[in-house]
Amino acid sequence: DIISYYELSDNECSLNEIKKISASFKKIIGVFPNIPWDGTTFSANNYVPNMRSFAKKIVDISHSYKQILFIIRVHPAEKKRKDNKTNESFLDFVKNYDIRNNFKIIESDSSISSYNLFQLIDASIVYHTTLALEMAVQKIPVLQLGNGNTSNKNCCYEVDNDQKLFYYINEILMNKLKISSTMYEDVLRYAY
Repeated sequence: DIISYYELSDNECSLNEIKKISASFKKIIGVFPNIPWDGTTFSANNYVPNMRSFAKKIVDISHSYKQILFIIRVHPAEKKRKDNKTNESFLDFVKNYDIRNNFKIIESDSSISSYNLFQLIDASIVYHTTLALEMAVQKIPVLQLGNGNTSNKNCCYEVDNDQKLFYYINEILMNKLKISSTMYEDVLRYAY
């Protein structure tokens, strides 16, 4: 998603506008969900069995941490196309929830690349995505709520219950959640 195939829409905000919005928050967490059918097929676990429950967790956690801006970058391939296996989108999952001002959604057809957000975020939350490894290589802490290729490799902070999720979010707030040197060695070993 480093190249945008979509034009900037009239209602889309720019990266500079996101930077302005983020200035009023203590921390910024990037959220990178999967395409709904892909995430459910390959990343499900007991804690977060599907993308709908992942979306609910993100909305709920955003309510508990009003001092954190949650930037949700909807997967670029989610744009509704004829060859998609489903028409469900991440936006369908969150539209009925109480979305507050600390919850910024960047739609799938946005010209803002996920990679552009790396410069803004303090940490990230993923269900499962290859971006997890790419962020870890950039020393961005990743909370992984689903199963995936980075599971059990010491590349991400794997979250399998609410207690861990709140613990790690608090660590982010206190500037304590980092990629340790041992973790970084494992990240590089797995990435290359």
